[in-house]
Amino acid sequence: MKGRKPDALAVRRGASTADISSPSPSLVEQGALVKPESVSKTPILSDIWDNTVGSGISFRASDSPLIEQYVFNIAMVYESQRHLMDEDGTMHLTVEEEDAFGGIRIKENPYLKIRDNAMKTAMKLEQDLGLSPMARARLGLTQGMSTNVQINIAKQIDAALGGGM
Repeated sequence: MKGRKPDALAVRRGASTADISSPSPSLVEQGALVKPESVSKTPILSDIWDNTVGSGISFRASDSPLIEQYVFNIAMVYESQRHLMDEDGTMHLTVEEEDAFGGIRIKENPYLKIRDNAMKTAMKLEQDLGLSPMARARLGLTQGMSTNVQINIAKQIDAALGGGM
């Protein structure tokens, strides 16, 4: 390929239909983002949804399936960590398994792979949804928002990712 990589924040002209403008406050008043029933039924998923979405000012109704998947993946991370650690904080990175001859074989804890895959998927969704500071800057979401709203969203995201559970 020839040429250079286009600037992520460049203003595109022509037939571009991408809408990267910040959501209007009227979306919040209309209640555009509704928590799915599948999330509402499970307390941990509901808590993660509330911490991630907050007032809903940054999201549209079309974001709901992605947020639902993000919430599920974060719950998988928490569940995997619960299986990897004891109450006293001891980590179990290996497990002992008996082979066909009665010998003991040590192998990697399968919850490590589950946790890693769930976290990788969650981080990809985080980028798509603009949940990290870098993603918000890349999507141009911080330009149209007031400082107070930015701080509120950042606190909600930090609470969701940093152990609000």
